[in-house]
Amino acid sequence: MVLFSEIKTNHSQYGFVEKLFVSAFPEEERRKEEEQREMIDFNPFVHCVLLSDVDETPLGFITYWRFDAFTYVEHFAIAPEYRNRGIGSDILSSFLEMQHRSVVLEAEFPTASALALRRIGFYLRNDFVQLPDAYVQPPYPGRGCQGVPMVLLLFAEDGAKHPSFCQIQNLLYHEVYGVMAEKIETD
Repeated sequence: MVLFSEIKTNHSQYGFVEKLFVSAFPEEERRKEEEQREMIDFNPFVHCVLLSDVDETPLGFITYWRFDAFTYVEHFAIAPEYRNRGIGSDILSSFLEMQHRSVVLEAEFPTASALALRRIGFYLRNDFVQLPDAYVQPPYPGRGCQGVPMVLLLFAEDGAKHPSFCQIQNLLYHEVYGVMAEKIETD
């Protein structure tokens, strides 16, 4: 059994979350640590969830944004020593059940690396579908001026209404990245 505990940066295990955040995501795919802390503590849309076992051993974390139209998973990571045991799938399944809505996330193109291909496969095996539209993740402030080509993945319960690509992109660009779609440049 995995425990989901929403935390702020003053939680005793936030150091674990931040260390995993920095090690699991390249600079261009994350905010600076001080900006991430501010978002977690003060942005009402942002939620940081510590994932732990029944003995309260930390296993990983999820940071997500809860909007009216959908939930956006910004970061999801499992500690390296717990990967490849099915824990990630179990956690993701439980998380999706808790949402009762569409869930969106970004992932690197499967052609970017073998790890990117495995990551996309993980989400596809866990009932996400890859949206066919071209998408560029805007740069985080202070992380350069180029966007990162990505794919958008969507989970929607069977028969449920889900947001359109344009609705997803516009909301992410405006709320998460603070930019307009036409201002994004890529390599």
